[in-house]
Amino acid sequence: MNTETVKISNCSENEETCDAGKIGVFFGIVEALLYVSGEPVSITELQRVFDISAPEIRKSISQMAEEMKKAGRGMIPYMSEYGINLLTNSESNEAAFSAGGADHE
Repeated sequence: MNTETVKISNCSENEETCDAGKIGVFFGIVEALLYVSGEPVSITELQRVFDISAPEIRKSISQMAEEMKKAGRGMIPYMSEYGINLLTNSESNEAAFSAGGADHE
């Protein structure tokens, strides 16, 4: 993966709003990377992109998955020993299979 380091700017005014904005930017970039990669993206690759620690990446991905699931999103990030990829939200599977006419049993 050819990536550049993404610096999410520091905020000095409203830290709560700043933190929410930074995590939103993180979520958006990670979601796009996972979508276009077609294969799991490693924690190491995300560390290079965001210049943050592996524990921070894991915590943020877990938070991202929780928020996307709560929001009823069709895809959520999933961490495995192979890296992080997007999987269909189990709550969306039935509707997706019904709409697509696929036999899922």
